Amino acid sequence: MTTMDYLTTLRAVKRMKVETGSMVCLGCGFEHNCSVHGCAILRNASEHMEAALANIDHLNALLDQRDTQEGEGK
Repeated sequence: MTTMDYLTTLRAVKRMKVETGSMVCLGCGFEHNCSVHGCAILRNASEHMEAALANIDHLNALLDQRDTQEGEGK
């Protein structure tokens, strides 16, 4: 397993997404969506990772809210 944590991986993916046409680019068939915005696959991966992180934050907030409400009920 890698020693990179989630945020480090996300930052690395975001840095790589601008590498359209370089050695990072595999000619994957999605390159028509890369344009000046960078690698379509890496952009998509970073969006999914950001969404997952937002979901984790939301779930943690809900758990904190539940814990607070349970504490007030005692």
